[in-house]
Parts: sequence; structure tokens; C-alpha cells
Amino acid sequence: MKRIAGIVMLLLMIFCVGMACAEGQLVFWKDGKGLRTKPTDGAEKLCLIPAYTVVEMEPWNNNWAQVTYEGQTGYVFSSGWTTVPVATACDPWQAYVEEDTLLLRLPTEKSTQSVPVSAWSYVTVLGEYKDYYYASADGNEGFIGKTLCHSAEYTIGQIETVTFRVEESAALYQEPLPNAQTAGELAAGTEWTTTTQSSNGWYYVETENGSGYVQPDKATVYIQRYWKETKYIRQDPNENAKVLASIPMNTIVDTAEVNNRWTKVSVDGMIGYVRTAGIAEVP
Repeated sequence: MKRIAGIVMLLLMIFCVGMACAEGQLVFWKDGKGLRTKPTDGAEKLCLIPAYTVVEMEPWNNNWAQVTYEGQTGYVFSSGWTTVPVATACDPWQAYVEEDTLLLRLPTEKSTQSVPVSAWSYVTVLGEYKDYYYASADGNEGFIGKTLCHSAEYTIGQIETVTFRVEESAALYQEPLPNAQTAGELAAGTEWTTTTQSSNGWYYVETENGSGYVQPDKATVYIQRYWKETKYIRQDPNENAKVLASIPMNTIVDTAEVNNRWTKVSVDGMIGYVRTAGIAEVP
């Protein structure tokens, strides 16, 4: 009887282990893995599973795992696998992205699996993991960099007077959100001033044809600065570019896009570039 009981216990243990192994888990490897027809080194290789590619793994034994990848089921030498990170859940909130980006299957730029998200699209943030949010968009879920997401919730506040120019025609929106109703349009090449900005960066302007908010990426903001010596305005940020005009020393002009070499300027409706050296802020 003891022998029979021992056999029964052994069978139960094998059954339980088999059940545990049958529960597949999502994993990835940090290097490519060959998918083989059988759990042996000499078996035919079906394909290569790229590094940082998520697959469902069902452990087969201590050395091999059964994996399904792109419709093919085979075996992978299982050492070195990593479980897919799980985001910490949060109360869902809406955000939008200002540029084309990706929902990643893994919270790393090395992820080989992703879904495109178009600029000015909305995503619903469901959780976070380190520098990434876990979000959904159009029925897909994945990780997206936190710096790419902007809250769709906003407040309106007063700022110091800002002058900006729209290089191309830009729509005015009734709210500072990409899916809001349009309220008019700003013509290409026009300059505007405002003292109102939303917390998500949109500028509010009033025009003869309507009032509303302008997307921040459509507005080139100009700040008044001057140089302590005469400077040439060039057509492009290049020493060999055509000279359009000169700026007398201590003349205050509207400037934008300042870097270590060149500064964009707007003078009497003319746009050009000036060497940055010697630039000064207006007191």
C-alpha cells in the first residue's frame, strides 16, 4: 500500500508540474534565439527570434522552452529569458502626443514590436513603469515614453507678453486640444502677441476672424534681444549664405531658436539668421 501511495503522490506531482508548465508566460531574450523543431541542439532551425521580441513560453524541461512565434511553434534553449515587465496600474487618464511615435511592446527603444501612434492622437494612460507609461490607443496597448505624453487636462493662465510667428497657416481651436472644434485660421507669415497660455503650452490669440488656441509646434516664439556690435542677417544659418541686411549695434530685434552658433531673427517682416556671439537680453 505504501508503494501504491508513493506512486500516486509521484503522479500527482508530475501532473501539478505539468499544469504549471502549461500556463504560458510572456518573456523575451536580450539576444536572438533560434526556434527549433525539437528540443535538441541538432534539430532543424525554423527561424530566428530577434532580441527584445515578446513571445509566449511554456517550459518544457530545465533547458528548453516551447515557444510560438509568428505562427510557428518550436523549441528554444531557455537560458537567459526575462519576464515582460508589468506596469504599476493607475487611474486611467487621457493624454495626447505632439509627434509621430510608437506604442512599444517592451519599455525600451530596443523593442522589435510596436504600433504607430500619429501626432496629435490621444492615448489613455493605464499605468507606468520607470520612464514609460503603459497606455492604450485605438484598441492597442503598449509602453510609450513619458516625455512624449501631454495631459489632455489643462488650465488657462496669464504670461508675460509673447510674440510668435506662424511660418505656415495654422488653425485656431476653441480649446487647447488637438480634437477641439476649429475657430478660425492664422495666415502663413503673420505675427501675433499674446498674454494667455494653457498649461499644456497652447497660445491664445484674438483676431478679426475669430479667437482661439494655436498648437505650440505651429508657433515660433520671438523674444526681444540685441547685439552690442553690428551684425549681418543671412538668408540661412551659414557663413556663406546671402546677406539680407545688417543690424546696427544695440538695436532691439525679435529673436528665436537661439543656439551656440546662430539665432533666428525677425526684422520688419524679414526672417533671417545672425551669428549668436555677443547676443544680450533686453533688461
